[in-house]
Amino acid sequence: MMWFKRQYKLPHIFVACFPKSGSTFLAKALQGLTGYPEYHAAEEYVPNEQDISRRKLLKARRLSVIQQHTKGTKTNLNILREFGMRPIVHVRNLFDVVVSLRDHFYGQDHHFPTGYVHREFWQLSERDQYDFLIQMHLPWYFNFLVSWHEAQRYFGLIMTSYEELFADPASTLRRLADFYGLAADDAAIERALDYAASQPTGFNKGISGRGRQMLTTAQRDAICRMAKVWQVDRKITRSVGIDIAEFTADRFPSIANPFYDGCLAATTNPIPMVTG
Repeated sequence: MMWFKRQYKLPHIFVACFPKSGSTFLAKALQGLTGYPEYHAAEEYVPNEQDISRRKLLKARRLSVIQQHTKGTKTNLNILREFGMRPIVHVRNLFDVVVSLRDHFYGQDHHFPTGYVHREFWQLSERDQYDFLIQMHLPWYFNFLVSWHEAQRYFGLIMTSYEELFADPASTLRRLADFYGLAADDAAIERALDYAASQPTGFNKGISGRGRQMLTTAQRDAICRMAKVWQVDRKITRSVGIDIAEFTADRFPSIANPFYDGCLAATTNPIPMVTG
């Protein structure tokens, strides 16, 4: 039970997030900071796209913290603008996401908006399961990432990451408080983080860097090639741990199309973010 008294007058706080990015912990901390309850503003959850429902927002009786795996589509942005909400966009190193997804499917639930998990998945080897997740689920993450980076050109939002959040939770929460104009002192930040730590958050391992250790070079290269296809500013791909390197024929001798340049996993931590 939350013991924090609501002390701020704000619109709903909306967290648009990668699945498996520590976003539940972030949302709980924001609930602890504001006293707002949790609310779901999608019509349906589990394997469906979690687009924002205008009907659900109109139905909400209290201002809330809303945490959803929602892309920055035109319709979603229009609804956010209509209700005066400025979202937090929360991401994570994509190599780590792949490993965490598989852990989650085995330990908790395999129904996700990022893609379908078929019966044959469970008979695949661990390596083939990672291949499947990279090819079938990571495209959703790139669509999410690029849609929000384009949205920030003309829409007020703030970006955070798993790496930033868990490297320095207090500073991250203070940065978000400043974004929303909350006069939160150190004691309030500490209470909010203590509250989040006391709640179930669906953590698997909570360790950064496992993707570089557990994925093969070929799998990491496959993720990098996927990033390269988008041809976006490299700051965007670096924000999820991917640093595009110069193309070399020796690195990818089987790739005839030079559009698929070689790339290497970023080693910087915390991940540099584009904050707009």
